[in-house]
Amino acid sequence: MLAEDTITLVGLQGHELRTLSPRAEWTFDQRSDSTNQITVTVGTDEATDVVGDMELLFQHRRFVINEVNRTRDTETCEIVADEAQAEMASIEVESFQVEKAKLSAAVTQLLSNTLWTVGTIEDDTRTIYADLQGKKVTELLTWLANQSNQVLSFDSAQRKVSFVKRDMTPSGVVFNYDINMSNIKKTETPPTCTVLHPIGANGLTVANVNHGSELVEDFGWYTSLGMTENEARARFTKRQEWQDERYTVVQNLLNERGCPPNIDSVTQRKKFIFIILYLFSPSSLAGGKMTAGLREEMSRVLGIQSKSTISDNCADVVFLYQNYGDFSGDIEYLYIEIVNRLKFKGLIN
Repeated sequence: MLAEDTITLVGLQGHELRTLSPRAEWTFDQRSDSTNQITVTVGTDEATDVVGDMELLFQHRRFVINEVNRTRDTETCEIVADEAQAEMASIEVESFQVEKAKLSAAVTQLLSNTLWTVGTIEDDTRTIYADLQGKKVTELLTWLANQSNQVLSFDSAQRKVSFVKRDMTPSGVVFNYDINMSNIKKTETPPTCTVLHPIGANGLTVANVNHGSELVEDFGWYTSLGMTENEARARFTKRQEWQDERYTVVQNLLNERGCPPNIDSVTQRKKFIFIILYLFSPSSLAGGKMTAGLREEMSRVLGIQSKSTISDNCADVVFLYQNYGDFSGDIEYLYIEIVNRLKFKGLIN
């Protein structure tokens, strides 16, 4: 772990100062979310001028020093530094508004008040609309990557952000405990919500399909640990409100795709029905029974008086999805966009 790998110290003005001693010890913690960190240990005499916010260049990466620990007994200094993209996680954007722009333009706008610039964008065909407030730069970059079905790639040495197409090809790597996997860690956390108040368009609630109650309760995590439901309810009622925006989102997304929303369009109505069934009653797409109350709610939202019209449409959507590429393509596009937007707003996990 010693190395021959060169570690270069960069001053606060951005100029390279010197190369750290070849005797410097380092450990590199590479994480899946790109919050990589390096810890370097040198002699105290070599680190007298090292302070926070200086930088280290190592293996074609740039790290920003956030911690300097000097130990008198051992006469060593431990330098802890995060890879440079971590700095964007602390920059808050008060308002991020984009009106019908290419991804490259949206990213350029987002990075304009940072030290970062746009690198490569492999797919710049997606048109971006955004009206988001109070988000960090990293959060918005992740949202833009999801919108374009790409992944982020950081060149910290040059401070460039790239968007790369997702590679779904299996790597062929097999993980085996005690062979190429040294440890497994399982993290358990209690539920953040035990009582949910879902509200749909125009004040829609679940009362008519939930025994008259607008609230959905789940204390299963606590009862599995031996508590009674009443004990769990008395001590661990964690209530949240969930505003369901699915139908509004579908209309907006159809407009983005060049198909202005039209409630009277039979084809668009069937696309909406397919997505609702997939989200709320997926078994019905395989011939199963539809979730109780869902047919009535779709009739109400779509303004259709006859429930049989919904039933007829439900019978058609699977055939259309399986046999018409344009129909299935729109469905897949809409579903991915809806889920991404709901995840970004924290409405689903």
